[in-house]
Amino acid sequence: MTHMTVAELTSRVEEARDLFLQAVRAVSPADFTHAPSPEEWSAAQIAGHAIEVQTFWATQAERIVQRDNPLIGRVTEADKQARRRSFGEGAPQTIPETVNRFAAASVEALRRLRALSDADLQRQGHHPDGRVVTAQQIIEHTIVSHLEEHARQMEKTAASLHSKTA
Repeated sequence: MTHMTVAELTSRVEEARDLFLQAVRAVSPADFTHAPSPEEWSAAQIAGHAIEVQTFWATQAERIVQRDNPLIGRVTEADKQARRRSFGEGAPQTIPETVNRFAAASVEALRRLRALSDADLQRQGHHPDGRVVTAQQIIEHTIVSHLEEHARQMEKTAASLHSKTA
């Protein structure tokens, strides 16, 4: 793994944020709350999850810095409920609401991440499955890659719904 700086990582978070917002804005407002199939999430559900992911995992990166080898991840029932709520009843219902909530979550996550030092990025915590993870890995994988993945999912959902109505 290549060591990155806080500036490099926050730049990647900003790029992933912009990619995700671009995907959100490409969804038809009429399709936003509709899922392509019962097994798939709607754009609203994807957005709700992406909003929650940013602040949750930025907080986990902070946790690694503030404690020695902490347990990180969704380890409490409250954490698990917050995740479920993000794509359930807590999901945004409109594109403007999504943009506003996502932007606010991004500002908060970036504020937290910019407060870290480059050395902090190599501090470690452990996941309930036994994996050791660094603050850098959390930012790279559970924020940046996760947002990129959900941007692609949003694009696929929008395309699928568009093809059904075309």
